[in-house]
Amino acid sequence: MHLFVAFDGSDDGYDALRALVGEFDRTRARSVTVAVLAWPVRESPIWEKALERRLEFHDLHEAMAEVAHVETGRLRALFPDHATVETVIGEGVPVEAMLSATSAEAPDFVLVGVTGGLHRQAVLEIVGEFVARTPFRVVVANGKPADGSAQQP
Repeated sequence: MHLFVAFDGSDDGYDALRALVGEFDRTRARSVTVAVLAWPVRESPIWEKALERRLEFHDLHEAMAEVAHVETGRLRALFPDHATVETVIGEGVPVEAMLSATSAEAPDFVLVGVTGGLHRQAVLEIVGEFVARTPFRVVVANGKPADGSAQQP
């Protein structure tokens, strides 16, 4: 089984993916592609993190490279050591990058972690267009809203 897993860099989106992946049979062999979408700058949790880290690195490219490395590492850690895990750092128009990455090796399904926080609507626009254009099954793992209110689609 091949999974393609992507998320927006949010902690709550990651927690939602972790809960979902935690329900998988960890003994089953699978291949996984984990992805984060880096460039270009856009409204998203991963860019919020990169902009904060820019102060440490003094260079936005280095800051995003570090954030992307950390976030793909978190995704990789969700899967057992015997899983074959490939990392993709997407660049370009986000939907096109995801379509390109999933066409490289057709996944059995796609998991996407989405924030319930500040950048939710911007992220959902990308996810919605991807879902409309991809031929693959997609499961969206929704992060909890920061205020604890009910999630709006």
